[in-house]
Amino acid sequence: MMENWLVIGGGGREFALAQTLAKAGNRLVFVAPGNPKMADLAHVEPVAIDELAFSQLAYFAKTHAVVCTVVGPEQPLSKGIVDYFEARDLPIFGPSQMAARLETSKSFAKQIITDSGVPTAAYQEFTDKTQALSYAETLTYPQVIKADGLAAGKGVIIVNSAAEAKTAITTIFDKPDQHRLLIEAYLTGEEFSLFTMVQGDQLVVMPIAQDHKRLAMVIRGRTRVVWVHTVQYPTSQMTLNRRQLIRSSNPF
Repeated sequence: MMENWLVIGGGGREFALAQTLAKAGNRLVFVAPGNPKMADLAHVEPVAIDELAFSQLAYFAKTHAVVCTVVGPEQPLSKGIVDYFEARDLPIFGPSQMAARLETSKSFAKQIITDSGVPTAAYQEFTDKTQALSYAETLTYPQVIKADGLAAGKGVIIVNSAAEAKTAITTIFDKPDQHRLLIEAYLTGEEFSLFTMVQGDQLVVMPIAQDHKRLAMVIRGRTRVVWVHTVQYPTSQMTLNRRQLIRSSNPF
């Protein structure tokens, strides 16, 4: 018997989610809004519902007996789609609106990190452009300037001078949806991501991942060619104490 699943979103991340979920063979995976390429996948069907149309998505999930809804993009999570579904007893996978602030607000994430005693780069937070510009004049460089809110992957800027900092600060504060930024000490060293699925005091630790880093770029005619490399952080060098991943009182 086929199970109905719903993936919310329409990008590459959601393509991968839908493709993987459909591999079970007994699932029909709807994707809202999806994209035309997803229709080429077996057992995957795009649905023309906007990812922020919570009432329509919930109605679809209920009327199609969706076993579970999986949320891909940050925007619906930041707007509280998980809370909306749970209030209607609809199964959904994703963080609550409060927990999603770890992703949607760098200021909030820094507060949680600091309060939990986790080592982090020194930083200052600003809601006033003039104060941020004055502070930038006192620094040695490089520094990292971060827009507090979601910025489609373009909210972190590494600056190498006060002039570059001024441009970055002005650019961020000139955006109508950005009202806060962080100026953070620049750190060098190994970088990796460790994702953990948490529910209450239960957790599942995912494999360590690292981004592709640009090595070089050339222009060939109208084509931009980028060489990248990726390195896998050796798990043998990392001791993971699971007790350190969960506080005794869950703040979310």
